[in-house]
Amino acid sequence: MIIYALIDPRGYEIRYVGKTKQTLDRRVSSHIYFARRGGKARRFIWLRKLDRLGLAPIAVEVQKIDKSNWQACEVYWISYFKKLGCDLVNGTAGGDGTNGYVRDKWTNEQKERQSNILKQRFSDPQLKSKISITTKQGMAKYLQNTGDRHSQRVTAGLQKRYSDPNARLATGIVSKEVWSSVERRNKLSEKQKMLIANEVKVTCPVCGLTSRKSNITRHRKIQGH
Repeated sequence: MIIYALIDPRGYEIRYVGKTKQTLDRRVSSHIYFARRGGKARRFIWLRKLDRLGLAPIAVEVQKIDKSNWQACEVYWISYFKKLGCDLVNGTAGGDGTNGYVRDKWTNEQKERQSNILKQRFSDPQLKSKISITTKQGMAKYLQNTGDRHSQRVTAGLQKRYSDPNARLATGIVSKEVWSSVERRNKLSEKQKMLIANEVKVTCPVCGLTSRKSNITRHRKIQGH
């Protein structure tokens, strides 16, 4: 674990102090990701300003620390740089491990009151149904977009690879060598038969067709079930 500082590349001023277990590059990428998603903390506002200028903060390691005392170290370095006159965008004095403002600890009465509010809110069947539908739609859209992007990457990769005549020739030679062996063909055939035999069979709930799970999935997609 390390204490790190983010430096503004325009004037080389220290603007943020934090701790992380990640590499500095990954931590900076995480900060920029949440800034682009509209984070309201001061550091995200600062990062968005840099991002609009095509700039990124410079991350430097301040101190390697032990897990047992990271809070005290973070508080110390935030206080130290503030005393030097650095205009830090940290939302707290440090040592809390949060993304911003930290409220006082809740009392038992406050916890119970908040629990009752949430229970009452989610006791409404219409609200639960609405949340469920919205979540499913959002997840379906995410999976579809992810699948589309993956297919595009695979297609682009194959097109780039086989646009080279030498690559096509090499692939053809390897394929002929693999399939020219009768023993190898039989071995692959037996392995495929075992996979098919062990695959779980399912039934289409719409038309009643029973087959391998992969076939039913393809069938339902084609038929629009």
